Amino acid sequence: MKKNFKVKSLSILSTVAILSTMVPHASASVILSDISSSYAKEEINELVQKGIIYGTGDGKFNPTSNIKRQDFAILLVRALNLDTDNPPQSPSFKDVPQNNYAFSAVEAAVKAGLIKGVGNGFFGINQNLTREQMAVIFVNALGVNSSGKGQNLAFSDVNSISDWAKDAVGAAVELELMKGNPDGTFKPSNQASRQEVALVAYKFLNEKAKIDEQEPSVIPPPTPIPQTPTPTPTPAPTPSTGGGTPSTGTGGNSSSNGNLEIANLVKAAIAALPAKDDVMLTDKTAVEEARTKYEALTATQKTLVGDITRLTEAEAAIVELEAQAAADLEAANLVKEAIEGLPVKEDVVLTDKAAVEEARTKYEALTATQKALVGDITRLTETEAAIAELEAQAAADLEAANLVKEAIEGLPVKEDVVLTDKAAVEETRTKYEALTANQKALVGDITRLIEAEAAIAELEAQAAADLEAANLVKEAIEGLPVKEDVVL
Repeated sequence: MKKNFKVKSLSILSTVAILSTMVPHASASVILSDISSSYAKEEINELVQKGIIYGTGDGKFNPTSNIKRQDFAILLVRALNLDTDNPPQSPSFKDVPQNNYAFSAVEAAVKAGLIKGVGNGFFGINQNLTREQMAVIFVNALGVNSSGKGQNLAFSDVNSISDWAKDAVGAAVELELMKGNPDGTFKPSNQASRQEVALVAYKFLNEKAKIDEQEPSVIPPPTPIPQTPTPTPTPAPTPSTGGGTPSTGTGGNSSSNGNLEIANLVKAAIAALPAKDDVMLTDKTAVEEARTKYEALTATQKTLVGDITRLTEAEAAIVELEAQAAADLEAANLVKEAIEGLPVKEDVVLTDKAAVEEARTKYEALTATQKALVGDITRLTETEAAIAELEAQAAADLEAANLVKEAIEGLPVKEDVVLTDKAAVEETRTKYEALTANQKALVGDITRLIEAEAAIAELEAQAAADLEAANLVKEAIEGLPVKEDVVL
């Protein structure tokens, strides 16, 4: 079922506006110097030639860079020429104060119903657009019915696609607006790059042209309740008490027809809402608009509208989704704080292991949507790598220390040391001195080595003294005459 024409048209206008306001307007003949290796080079150039997108200045497009939510709001506001001169006195969001460069633009975009916060009073400042979010934006802008399309997805990481985006991703793939990666994944939480946006936008515009060609005679009904005067109803006839001619009732029929026409417009707006299971946060504007139109009706017109279960269910679904979004943001912020509390990789020590493991456990417990809100987890992965290195070094230190410890324990006790043990004692000392300070600490007590060295020194001194004494006696003996020369 197609969305209300006003909503769809605004979505399409916003999509083109996003692309056409990536930077201030430049000449359509601009030559971009940094897209020669981009996979979307042809599409980028085509859209530039059509004046739909532009570079970022200095002849560059920055194809691999991302776009922040607040900058996204600025682009929408500039494209639609919304009033930014009269922002509210109090900020609508905790993370976009009045001194923020995007304050006026964010407030104007929110006031116009073009963009919402992420829940819990936060706008989501500095968050980037993801692939699954891009799929939802473009599919909604086309106004196609994506219900059930998510069931046909065959990506290996299909379970990581958020439930609220799965059908839109399925529709985007079916329409060939987007496709998966060579490894069979879709990577829904990856941040969309400018070249990705350009490529999908190019395909989107072509698909939109096809849809328009297929429905040349369809004129969508106007969204607002008609403001042109309707015929003034003539009072209903009452029993005549005189000779006057009774009223023909023409005015009454006109009034009934007017009521029915207005009721049907609201009825159509409600019927255009998605079923409760298909409602997404991006439908909030359409749901609120349908409620506003309904509440503006008279009691008679409301009766003609009849059952509004679809509206009330959509409203309930929006409340649940907003509550979930707030819960997701809260859960993500807790994990984000845990990660930011970890030391930088250069300062990591083994005693940080428990905190690192706890941060990883908390992160893995998040949903794909919550992980996307956490964003960059480089500090976590770097501390994990540092812990692994430290543990490997600790294992190597222990192994080296144990080898020396075994060598020391293999030496004889001091009372049993003999000079022939000298080589083993010296080799053990050499091994010990080659250790690092940490490894020596792991070896511990080296008393046996020290005592063995002292015993060797004593034995060598005794051996030298013995040799000297023996040599003196030997010299005395050698100084005696041979027996034939002996005299008294």
